[in-house]
Parts: sequence; C-alpha cells; structure tokens
Amino acid sequence: MPKCTNNKLRLCLRISLKAIMKLQGCLSRLVLMYSSILVLAELESFKMEYANARLECNVADERANILASEVIGLEEKARRLRSNELKLERQLENSQAEISSFNLYHWCIHQLVLIVRYYMIVMNHLQCMALEDTLLLAWETSSKPACRPASKLNQISSSILFILFICNLI
Repeated sequence: MPKCTNNKLRLCLRISLKAIMKLQGCLSRLVLMYSSILVLAELESFKMEYANARLECNVADERANILASEVIGLEEKARRLRSNELKLERQLENSQAEISSFNLYHWCIHQLVLIVRYYMIVMNHLQCMALEDTLLLAWETSSKPACRPASKLNQISSSILFILFICNLI
C-alpha cells in the first residue's frame, strides 16, 4: 500500500466529500423527481376521476332532459285526457237531460192519451145517459110508473158512478 500523507488524505477526503455532496444532490433531485412523478401520477389520477365524473354528470344531465321531456309529454297527455273527460261529462249531462226531457215528453204524451181516452169514455157515457134520459122520458110518458124495470135505474146509476170514477182519476 502506498503511503498516504495527511494532505493526500485531506485531498481524498475533500474529493470524496464533493462526490458525496454531488451524490446527495443527485439523490435529493431523484427524490424530488420521484415525488414529482408521484404527484404527477396522483394528479393524472385526479384528472381521470374528474373526467369520469364529468362524463357521468353529462349522462345524468341527458337522462334528466329525457325524463323532463317525457314528464312534459305526460302532463300534456293528462291535460288532454282531462279535457276530453270534462267534454264527455258535459255530453253525458246533456244526453241525460235530453233523455229525461224525452221521458217527460213521452210521459206527458201518455197522460194526454189517457186523458183523451177518459174524455171519450165520459163523452160516450154522457151520450148514453142522454139517450137513456130521452128513452126514459119517452117511456115515462108512454107507460105507467109501476111497469118500469129496476135494471134500467141500476144501469143509469152505474153509468154515473163510472163517470165520477173516471173524473177522480184525472
């Protein structure tokens, strides 16, 4: 081994220290670069997450717009259906009113027909009674009161009762 002097050792030590310092600088730069790379990788990860979240937001916005347009369409359809329902209710009320007035009209016609029938019956009975009166007067003047049949009197009283019955119905 060569003999080293103090100066040489100092020089070697200085050179070694400079080399160590350079290595430390390189190491710190490497650490800094590594941490920068980690930060960049983390930043890139955040950028990817942000881009994914943005895409999801855009998809959600599109779905919301589609749903909003469907809701608007359904509301318009519901409004049209309600309008048609109200129109049909009015038509139903009008139809029911027509039916009831039609029924009232037919009831009135029926009652009028009954009244005319009763009137005809009463007039017929009145004519019969007038004829009976004339026949009875003619018979009374021509025959004796003891010979009158009782059935004729019963017939006259039944005709009067029938007329009174018909008048009470009207």
